Amino acid sequence: TIQGSGQQQRTFVHCEDAARAYTAVVENGVLGAVYNIGTEDEKTVLEIAEHLLRIMKPGEKKDDWLITVPDRDFNDARYMVDTGALESIGWKKDVDFDKGLRETVMWYQEAFKNRHWSFINPEIGKPPLSAK
Repeated sequence: TIQGSGQQQRTFVHCEDAARAYTAVVENGVLGAVYNIGTEDEKTVLEIAEHLLRIMKPGEKKDDWLITVPDRDFNDARYMVDTGALESIGWKKDVDFDKGLRETVMWYQEAFKNRHWSFINPEIGKPPLSAK
């Protein structure tokens, strides 16, 4: 489900890069300073949905899986942070966006297959009725 047009922009950081950022701040940061964690991997919400569909449902039609609903009131069009302070203490992004997204999806698929979350609704993974 996409809220509004899906053109809202967000930046994404892989959990391994985020963990390394926390380590960099603890080891090299200055007490009281502000360190924003982020990357320049800026994508629209719609682009993320399309990336996920290509990974999880290759060859499937976007319109069979994505539905839109009215946007929420006061939804920010863009989230972007300045990571200059973090980079100044030695941190840099290491995990490529596409590779990280694929690895994350594979991790969740494996966890779901191994029933780590057996309480999750088995209907997940089927197209929404309203998308057809």
